[in-house]
Amino acid sequence: MIQPLTEHEILVFVVQFLLLLATARILGELAKRINLPSVFGELFAGIFLGPSLLGLIFPSVHNTIFPQNPTQVHLLEMLGFLGMIFLLLKSGFETDLKILKRLGRSVFITSAFGMFIPFLCGFVLAYFLPDNFLVDPQRRTLFAVFLGTLMAISAIPVLAKILMDLDILRRNIGAMILGSGVIQDLVGYTLFSFVIAVAAGSENIGKLSLSIVLGILFLLFLATLGYRFIYRLVKWVDDWALSAGAHITLIVVVTLTLASITHYLHLHAVFGALLAGVILANARRMRPAALEHVATMTDSIFAPVFFAYVGLRVDLFSIHHWDIFGVILIIAILSKVFGSLLGGYIGRLSLWESLALGIGTTARGSMEMIAALVGLSVGLLNTQMYGIIVLMAMLTSLVAPPLLRIVISKIQLTEEEKERLKAEKDLEKV
Repeated sequence: MIQPLTEHEILVFVVQFLLLLATARILGELAKRINLPSVFGELFAGIFLGPSLLGLIFPSVHNTIFPQNPTQVHLLEMLGFLGMIFLLLKSGFETDLKILKRLGRSVFITSAFGMFIPFLCGFVLAYFLPDNFLVDPQRRTLFAVFLGTLMAISAIPVLAKILMDLDILRRNIGAMILGSGVIQDLVGYTLFSFVIAVAAGSENIGKLSLSIVLGILFLLFLATLGYRFIYRLVKWVDDWALSAGAHITLIVVVTLTLASITHYLHLHAVFGALLAGVILANARRMRPAALEHVATMTDSIFAPVFFAYVGLRVDLFSIHHWDIFGVILIIAILSKVFGSLLGGYIGRLSLWESLALGIGTTARGSMEMIAALVGLSVGLLNTQMYGIIVLMAMLTSLVAPPLLRIVISKIQLTEEEKERLKAEKDLEKV
């Protein structure tokens, strides 16, 4: 007979949830008051409650609230896992595929180089890292591909927030930067998912090959017939359901279904959640209010708890080589900028436009933290490398807005842009 959770285990989990959510929300609001993204406060909430601060100052209190027994660890892990799924779902909502249709060949070329150069730098860098930065030195090539992918991806939620704060989301350059981020995240997360599949099935080549083939077939199915079926399902619910929350239920059901399929295929559940968000946000009969409710729930509960959980897993004292952290941070920034400049030169973008794309997509933020947590859970990252990646994601998101503001001021509005923006403002007044 399976023993139920004890009263004490339930109490500890509820207190953990309470502390992570309350602390993350309070520090997130404080971060916004000093013009920082709320994610910084939410992440620091976890660092504050984790081994870096609370565990150092009051170790007995920390061990009481966050005991290292398997049941409590796994309960908290599932809470963070749900946060990951909903955060990727919301990222999918913000992935506007219509932007990709409007982008020219030059932006695609710039985005490609903005991914390839950072990927190459991360891949090469992995071979120069000492063995103590790796979980298993025998899997250095796999780690190199993973680190290259981490260097290549951007962060759509953080990027969209930066563009909104700078009031350039509706400008041509804003659409170009966001579109570039969309391309890099879709390609990067597809590659990331296959890396996770390799990590999960590396002991069985036949099983691994089958997972990759089935994963590709599933993506092809979604791109051809799958999304049509989901669109029909949305239409059916809109016509038939009387409950006000039917669309919200549908969003969660579709998300968990796709997340389950991709997780079963060893592509990780977060990839299925991202695909669900992209498809559902583009369904004609999907009610915008339902998407907004799920996004609000994510921003209010799941995202703060997830980022606090990410911070909770960071042990600053496990990072012994801050010089190597500095090298990784510099390469993370410069490789994006150089890649975009090279791609922009080939694609015949202006210097300032190429620089804007490079600086904008430098912000890794939430996507990098999700990838890092997954890498830690499947044994691709140790605690030292995990802490370095999380801090790198934070700092790249911090330096991107002020640099982008300077560069954007150098890009003049075109006549077409002036007319379109004026027309949009006139429409808002009506």
